[in-house]
Amino acid sequence: MNDIIYFSNSFRADHARNHNQIGDKLLAVRKQQGLKQSDVSEQLQRYGVDISAKQVSKWEIGESIPNAYQFIALCCLLKLDPAVFTGRIPANDEIDDSDLTAEGKQLVNEFRSYLISTGRYEPRGTIKRCEMLVSNYKASAGIGFNLDNGDDFEKVMVPADRVPAGTDFGVHIDGDSMEPVYHDGQLIWIRQTQYLNPGEVGLFILDGKGYVKVFESRMPEAPFAEEYADSYGNVRPQISLVSYNEKYAPILITPDRELRICGKVLN
Repeated sequence: MNDIIYFSNSFRADHARNHNQIGDKLLAVRKQQGLKQSDVSEQLQRYGVDISAKQVSKWEIGESIPNAYQFIALCCLLKLDPAVFTGRIPANDEIDDSDLTAEGKQLVNEFRSYLISTGRYEPRGTIKRCEMLVSNYKASAGIGFNLDNGDDFEKVMVPADRVPAGTDFGVHIDGDSMEPVYHDGQLIWIRQTQYLNPGEVGLFILDGKGYVKVFESRMPEAPFAEEYADSYGNVRPQISLVSYNEKYAPILITPDRELRICGKVLN
C-alpha cells in the first residue's frame, strides 16, 4: 500500500453503512480471490486477529463491522487500498486501462468490482439491486417485534436476484435451531400471511417472542381433546413449531399461549 492515501471528500459514513459498503466489498474481493470465510478467519491470525468464520459472515452481510485494527488487517490480507471504501467513481463505465501497469489494472478491477457490489456502478449484464425492508429484530432472539410499526424496520440495498417474488420484508436468524437449512445470522425473506400449511416454514410471534420454525398441525391426543374443543364441541388441531435441528424439541402450542403467524419464509 502507498503511505499516502487520497480519500474522497464526498464520503458519508451513514450512507456507507446503510448500503453495507464494507461488507459488500469484502464479500466481492474474497470471492474474487477464491477464499472461503474460514480461509479469511485463519489467515487473519497472521495479523493478530482471532475471529471465527461466522464473524466474517456477519461482516459481509452487514450485521456487524470490523473495528479499526481488524479493518486494517483485512486490507493487508486482501491487498486492498482503504480508499476504495470512500466511493471514488470513474468517469464512465468504459475504462481504458491500456496505459496502466499490471498492478494498476488489478486495482482498477478491484475497484470496479466494489462499485458493482454496492449498486453504484452497473455495466450491462450486471445484477440489479433493490431496496427492501429488514427487521431490526432477529427471529429466535427472545424479543418480540410489531410488524405494524415502521420504526422496527430499516431499508437496505440487496441484490435483486436474491429476493424471492412476493417478499414483503427480511429478518435475520439468531441461533442454530434451524440448522442445517438456515444459519445463524442468515437474512431470510418473508411474505406476510396469517395462514400456513403443515410443513411450511414460517415466522411466528409466540408469547411476544419471534421464532422461525416449521409449522405443524395435528389433532390433539384424546386426554387433551377437551382443551381444544369450542362451544359446539368441535375439536381444533393442536399446533406445534418444529426445529430442523433435532437437539431442539418441538414447541407445543397449548390454549393458554398466544401465537401469531406473521409470514411464510420464501428462501
